[in-house]
Amino acid sequence: IFYESIHKDKSFLDLYNLFIEREISKYFEDSFCYQTIPTFRIQLINNLSVGDYHKDSDYNHSIYEINFFVPITKCYGNNTIHLESKINKGDFKPIDMDFGEMFIFDGANLTHGNNINDTKDVRISFDFRCLKYSDYLKLDKDIKKSVTFKKEFKIGDYWSFYKK
Repeated sequence: IFYESIHKDKSFLDLYNLFIEREISKYFEDSFCYQTIPTFRIQLINNLSVGDYHKDSDYNHSIYEINFFVPITKCYGNNTIHLESKINKGDFKPIDMDFGEMFIFDGANLTHGNNINDTKDVRISFDFRCLKYSDYLKLDKDIKKSVTFKKEFKIGDYWSFYKK
């Protein structure tokens, strides 16, 4: 219902694009691509937000992508993302954060995931990926698709372009 509604009412996407312009563009010296529609996550009590621990590159994402994690509620303990500190280290730790904070990480190459939410709080967050335009140009010309929504990893579908 959420994903259907943001196509009908553009107010959320207008705010998201403004967020990209005012906040995310600060992290890039040159033009970049960003996920056209962010991913929303709700982690209910006694449940998971995503299925398995994974690297995004396991699911057709480029190794050059950068993940941005933005909580809408307090994230702590087992209601947040758990992330390893180095590639294949397996030393998973929770990313504890409050509303108004943002965490940037290498989700394409670092294994991350969720545990069963045994806290007293539901976690709501959104995340999205960005890619330097110079790295986008390095991508294989055989366009792959996202697993969940079958979006092609190209500008105008999965990616939007931000020109600096």
